[in-house]
Amino acid sequence: MMWSTPAASPLSGNGNVYAGCGDGINIWNSSGVLLGKILIDGGAANFCFGRQGKMYILNEKKLWVAQLSKEIRGTILGL
Repeated sequence: MMWSTPAASPLSGNGNVYAGCGDGINIWNSSGVLLGKILIDGGAANFCFGRQGKMYILNEKKLWVAQLSKEIRGTILGL
């Protein structure tokens, strides 16, 4: 299954937007400039930030753990 639009879009504490897309995780800065990608075979259906810079990524077939910079943390929205 391939997605044409982001499946999930958590924010990091530094204002970057991380989106699960058909090719993996895409990362944009707060101005909308694409900073990079974490390529995942089969795309990324969902993901979350863990402790110490870990990101847990999953799709229909696998669960990955990506080690990012330890300074990267997800934003707690307090809704």
